[in-house]
Amino acid sequence: MLNSVRYGLLTSGLLFGAMAHAAPAGDLPLMPWPAHVERPQSPGALVLNHQLTLNVTGDVPGDAVGRWRERIARQTGWTLQPQMAPVNTPTIHVVVAKKVPAIPRPDSDESYQLKVTAEGVTLKANTRFGALRGMETLLQLMHNGAENTAIPYVTIDDAPRFPWRGLLLDSARHFIPLEAIKRQIDGMAAAKLNVFHWHLTDDQGWRFASTRYPKLQQKASDGLFYTQAQMKEVVRYAADRGIRVVPEIDMPGHASAIAVAYPELMSAPGPYDMERHWGVLKPVLDPSKETTYAFAEAMIGELAAIFPDPYLHIGGDEVDDSQWKANPTIQAFMREKGLADSHALQAYFNRRLEAILEKYHRQMVGWDEIYHPDLPNSILIQSWQGQDALGEVAKQGYRGILSTGFYLDQPQYTAYHYRNEIVPHGLNGVDTISDNDSAQSWSFSMPRLKGSAVEGSFTLVKGEGGWRRFY
Repeated sequence: MLNSVRYGLLTSGLLFGAMAHAAPAGDLPLMPWPAHVERPQSPGALVLNHQLTLNVTGDVPGDAVGRWRERIARQTGWTLQPQMAPVNTPTIHVVVAKKVPAIPRPDSDESYQLKVTAEGVTLKANTRFGALRGMETLLQLMHNGAENTAIPYVTIDDAPRFPWRGLLLDSARHFIPLEAIKRQIDGMAAAKLNVFHWHLTDDQGWRFASTRYPKLQQKASDGLFYTQAQMKEVVRYAADRGIRVVPEIDMPGHASAIAVAYPELMSAPGPYDMERHWGVLKPVLDPSKETTYAFAEAMIGELAAIFPDPYLHIGGDEVDDSQWKANPTIQAFMREKGLADSHALQAYFNRRLEAILEKYHRQMVGWDEIYHPDLPNSILIQSWQGQDALGEVAKQGYRGILSTGFYLDQPQYTAYHYRNEIVPHGLNGVDTISDNDSAQSWSFSMPRLKGSAVEGSFTLVKGEGGWRRFY
């Protein structure tokens, strides 16, 4: 099962889950915890000195080597020696076996093997992406003590548990300068995250420059948007750090910015003003108009030319259907197409989008609300609603990204974080209580600093397989 999180909690979650099985490795400062860590019977450490050398062989771009040298020097306080260094000096050997395309893919090999002995450091990887992950591990292991800088003897064989380890950055509601985005990508690389989910449009702003529909940035951005050259720069910057960039444009809801620029595409007549409030708002694209799909194809075509990733996020969440219900033309369209309700109408819209995406060799990603049995299993569903919602679609054969529980902008009570599981039981189909189980349920209502109180319940079940939780 794929997994996407907001920055930081994934790494601590994986570390917490694995350390119980890693006692022989001691308390190494690693995050996330590697798949396999082995320490020698007699722990020791490779003591570094000013003659430290970095030796790189294989498909590693010069920019990456330069960054490694700079970061190692910053961490140790020494300027690294040239690659051809004297014999018997501490050396970091990096060996990459294969040459692969520079742009990371969903199936890119990120595995690596790291070995630290008295003779030096050897980092082996099949691809540059594995070498990038392994170097982050090595940098975490470097320890500046009172007397020296050292790396503990260790053998690590690592590969990521999840192929999609993402962070969503919302540049639509609040514009984020390019340099801040790059710093965020640097932080992602340090935590070995590999998908930058870039939320570019919402009710409060349209943030990418369109050549086909220029009123979007002219009227609906407050003058704050990214040029196509800047977006390509972000793609290159992220790729150099082994990170994919998946763009998101919200359709058919969260479309107030589109309404300001092109009110003729909406389900109710304008004029519309720039939105300064949050929430589920009324403006929604009109699925009965062919001009709506011409607009969608233009946007997808422009994005596909900028972002090479095979996935493109279409949003699809929180659609207020009041404009659809109040529009006689849309209601007649629904009757003509045999669409029973607004969910079916949105599914029709998404099927049309899916065909456009296929034309541009892209796969659809969307939030929980896009799920409908009429859509193919090739779509990817990102869940903000919770494990139950994602578990249901997983049972129908759809792949999913779990995002609930990792929102950094919503302070939550402590129990909320403990109840969040990387792979919850609800995703494996075990959601019943047998006669031999015992169970206890609790309900709760907790205030939040932002928004209304959180209310719900959870159940602890004890059976033959031990404790498990339902929500």
